[in-house]
Amino acid sequence: MHSNMVLLLVLAAAALSSGMEETALDRLQLTTDRLIAVGEDMVGEPISGTMGPGDTVDVAVALDSAYSYHIYIWTNSMFNLVDFWVRDPSGEVTEMAEGDRTTLSLYPDTTGEYRLMMTLHQAEEADSAGYAAALFHRPRMSTATPEAD
Repeated sequence: MHSNMVLLLVLAAAALSSGMEETALDRLQLTTDRLIAVGEDMVGEPISGTMGPGDTVDVAVALDSAYSYHIYIWTNSMFNLVDFWVRDPSGEVTEMAEGDRTTLSLYPDTTGEYRLMMTLHQAEEADSAGYAAALFHRPRMSTATPEAD
């Protein structure tokens, strides 16, 4: 009987975790659907997961200097407190924010692997929070200047 109780608790925790992730994806989808409807270009598919207090999520993102980018990130509740930041290929922080959701704008100087980082400091639920993120891009305007005669 004890093993049945443990199994039930494990299943309940997995369902709660999945529900938090789904809520974060639903919140993100409100933004991504509107952006796609007006012609913005999403790169790949959204990512999602669950993190606990003090956990740092590290996601590799390949960026090309020919594009500008916006990363839209939502959590499952407006009562979550998360630090969000991006590191360039050299490890330098290029953009940062905090809250339950954010948009990080990136104009990479170099093409390469950037790192999206998130640390959960406070969750509405005591032990975890769901997150979802989507990457959008568009070609950068040329910074070249006409040659002088």
